[in-house]
Amino acid sequence: MNELKMKMRLEREAALTGSQNDAYLFLEVEAPKDERADSLESKRLELALVLDVSGSMAGAPIEAAKDAARRLVSGIGEKDRLALVTFDSHVSTVCGLKEMTSKNRRDVIAAIDRLESGSMTHLHGGWREAATGLLEGGPGDETIRRIVLLSDGHANVGITDPTTLGHEAGQMAAKGVYTSCVGIGDGYSTVQLQALAENGGGRLHDAERPHEIVEVVTAELREVVQTTAENVRFELGFPPRAHVTCLSGYPVRFVEGAATFQLGSMMAAGKREAVLRLRFSDRFRESDVLIQGAVRWRRPGEDTDLITDEESVSLHFGPETPMSRTEEDSKRIVKSLMAFLVRSVTELNREHDWRGLRRLAKHELLTALELCEPFESLHQMAAQLVHLFSAARRPIHERSRKEMAMAHYKGARMEKDYRHEKRAHWAQYLDMDAGNPLSMTIEDVKRWMSQGDGDPLFRG
Repeated sequence: MNELKMKMRLEREAALTGSQNDAYLFLEVEAPKDERADSLESKRLELALVLDVSGSMAGAPIEAAKDAARRLVSGIGEKDRLALVTFDSHVSTVCGLKEMTSKNRRDVIAAIDRLESGSMTHLHGGWREAATGLLEGGPGDETIRRIVLLSDGHANVGITDPTTLGHEAGQMAAKGVYTSCVGIGDGYSTVQLQALAENGGGRLHDAERPHEIVEVVTAELREVVQTTAENVRFELGFPPRAHVTCLSGYPVRFVEGAATFQLGSMMAAGKREAVLRLRFSDRFRESDVLIQGAVRWRRPGEDTDLITDEESVSLHFGPETPMSRTEEDSKRIVKSLMAFLVRSVTELNREHDWRGLRRLAKHELLTALELCEPFESLHQMAAQLVHLFSAARRPIHERSRKEMAMAHYKGARMEKDYRHEKRAHWAQYLDMDAGNPLSMTIEDVKRWMSQGDGDPLFRG
């Protein structure tokens, strides 16, 4: 069986002492090629399907979710095991984990047919019930364990904090139980579902329309059985006084002088890329910096960590002005920074956090514009970013927020959008909202950021 491969490169080798320096680390990871991953016969699958049956799911959403559940039940093998958990105000294990024999398959589908919508949304309780049930088999027995959770709302019963949800999902991933989520419609909580999926080593999907639930759930099952690397984590060692930001959006856990980035599960020959920024203040006085990295991962259904050979890169601080970045490296950095900014801006806009938007512009937008300035090929990206911040100073429609954030979420993680209907380019969603955008130039951005916080809207 092939091994997972990792490459890392620092975009510059030198930095100027006595000034703030940003050094960008490029990471590339390629999953093993495993012929067995193309077949359901490769390993046994234990799947827990978790369905939101709260009041907001009434009508077309719950009927589409039930249709997706039926197709999923019909699509797995007889040796595979499935559990069905539902949640509204309460949690119900409709079907415990059992092999999908012909009789059991008919029983589960009949139980799905009987599902009806209820009241509130105990998302954490439903997810936790499913995860606990999957843990019974224990790791290391050649079994792939996956939760697929479908919801159209915000958790409002039990644990609702995204940080806590993400922490618990990460704990389950470490035990071999991984979580993917499908957000339905416009009303679901992006931050709650994303916390479960990102930290849980799975994927986040969006299903705007009822029929898209079937499309993404079917694709998720296909990805699960083609997985060759689970719990993929990039471990980075760096100087404690450096500030590290993952522009590609992967969840990170910091310990003094080290960081672990959760890259999730990867399909056969699949790829992940990440751009990490290491920021050194003007008071940083070390002359030579060593940055080390390696990737840990597991084969599906196994509990033993494998690790790539450690790689290292160095950064020298001195009195000489370093060479300028290449156009290719600058473009790669700006694309990642744009993805980071779009996801951040949509969330700040959702919360009506105008002061946070101004701070983000001050600390990150100007950085992106300065990276674009030397290269004419990047000026359009600079204009799109200015357009983004201009539009975001008024409320953006929630569907536009979701489409913009999802496009960059999938793009940064090199994942496919399995919805059959093609979406518009992300920037076009800014023009779909009435009243947007407020016209603004790069010079306007600088003047806007120099203003006080009394009025969130720019006044030219």
